[in-house]
Amino acid sequence: MIRTKDEGLQPLKLNSSQRFVHEAIEEQRKRTGRVRMVILKGRQQGVSTYVGGRFYKRVSTSEGVLAFIVTHEDGATQNLFGMTKRYHEYNLPDFTPETGTANANELRFSRLDSGYKIATAGARTAGRSNTIQYLHASEFDFWPDASADEVWRGLYEAVPKADGTEVIIESTADKPGGRFDRMCRAAREGKSEFELLFVPWFIHDEYVDTPPPNWQPPEPFLEYQALHGLTHEQLYWAWDKNRNMAMTYGLGDEEFCLAFKREYPGTVEEAFEMAG
Repeated sequence: MIRTKDEGLQPLKLNSSQRFVHEAIEEQRKRTGRVRMVILKGRQQGVSTYVGGRFYKRVSTSEGVLAFIVTHEDGATQNLFGMTKRYHEYNLPDFTPETGTANANELRFSRLDSGYKIATAGARTAGRSNTIQYLHASEFDFWPDASADEVWRGLYEAVPKADGTEVIIESTADKPGGRFDRMCRAAREGKSEFELLFVPWFIHDEYVDTPPPNWQPPEPFLEYQALHGLTHEQLYWAWDKNRNMAMTYGLGDEEFCLAFKREYPGTVEEAFEMAG
């Protein structure tokens, strides 16, 4: 069960973005025996929800495994952990493992000797004393610069190079030329064991809106529509979302805002586009 935007608690049914991610991850797992994926995504496409559900299924049905959740700030980490606890609370009785430790930072299934731990990217020793089978590094581009490299080293070294293990790094872009940009480039060019999965905003089935009858897209948006093969409803959604971001930068509603392209990229290049 998940907490939806407007319908309260509902069963998790994968949306188009989640299905796209699931198919790519499963293809890699079957091909390589493990998952090492860097996911570059837009806002609110449900990737973290999917990873949470995936890892809950793995941990609640396996013996002696640990999932570790790390994100950029305590509130976000608690939100993801709360999602996991909700999966557990509303699981069907026949499939619910016996709960042992359950507190703000840990959830363990006593008979399976499996469980979850969480940390924020500001905790320099996060994960160092553990053996981790399932690692979820969320909003990686927003991890604090002062600790991100050290935290990542400690976490990644805690994951065995073994079949069945999964490391999923996902983030919206924030810093062109920064840590996540470099990670995406390395994965894209085959210079790491990770593979890059880009999730463009327009494959998300919720990102559409009906334009008013007299709406005429500005020329830059018509070019954008042709580039990405957008429907009229997708283009209007993008135009409306862009103009509400652009006004804080002093831009008109006919101009693209870099913040929109970063938050809702249509290509990998758009996600890390720099002014000028």
